[in-house]
Amino acid sequence: MEADMVIGPRRLVEKLVDAVRISIPGRKSELVELSEWASGVTASVHDVRVALAGLTTSVSELKQQNADLRSLVARQRAELSEAVTTASRLRGQVDNLQKQVAELQSLEDRFTGLDRRFTNIAGDLASVIHPGKVTEDEHGHLDLGAAYADYLVRHVQPLVYLERTGGKPFDARGQAEVIAEVCQSLFGSEAAVPARLGQVLAAHKLVADRETLDELCAAAGRLRAEAERLGRDQRWEFSCPDDRYDPERQRPFVGSELGETAADVRVAFVVTPSYLVGDGKQIVPQQVFTVAA
Repeated sequence: MEADMVIGPRRLVEKLVDAVRISIPGRKSELVELSEWASGVTASVHDVRVALAGLTTSVSELKQQNADLRSLVARQRAELSEAVTTASRLRGQVDNLQKQVAELQSLEDRFTGLDRRFTNIAGDLASVIHPGKVTEDEHGHLDLGAAYADYLVRHVQPLVYLERTGGKPFDARGQAEVIAEVCQSLFGSEAAVPARLGQVLAAHKLVADRETLDELCAAAGRLRAEAERLGRDQRWEFSCPDDRYDPERQRPFVGSELGETAADVRVAFVVTPSYLVGDGKQIVPQQVFTVAA
């Protein structure tokens, strides 16, 4: 009996293998079977392997995304570099075109000047060779002169009868002064502008709508453009050398003081400019306001 209760060394080791005291964090030390502990370790190792495999996959995906981004950045840099090169080339072409345009404009100006000189010389030569004969260009200026005179009568002179915001009606001299300032605005050194013409009328307390101002300036612009096209140093002459009245080149404006002879009156101011071409050939005479000498 005692012999049966005696445990040999081999059996003792087997018992120790079957039951080992281990320490688990958070729990009191307890005896667990080695196979149970090994199973838990195996499960933990498996979980770590799964997590590691997931991290490996994520790292691989991030590496691929990084490679794709690098490729995209490199491609965009190349496209940007190409665009900069193209823009630089186009800028050079634009600069060259601007130079060519400037040269072309210079040539056109020179041609216009030569053409005008030729027209003037040809017109003067024709007048010398064929005195009294009207050339084709002069016919054009005569037609333009007639249109200019009609424009003054039908569109400019009626402005003095526009609605007035205050003051007495204009006397003859007042009417002439209004027309003189209007003509200076329409046919002076600067192009006709509705705003400036409106200011002239407003200064005399005359009210004109924008449509009227636009039409007046547009018509004056057409007359000036046609005169420029016809050439021969055409111009609207506002100057008067002195106050002597010249019946051959001037006409008294309606309401002026008159005399029996030209010496009986003097020119107070020019109302409407004459239209001259070439060396001073008169197409339309000046209208002047005269007073007793």
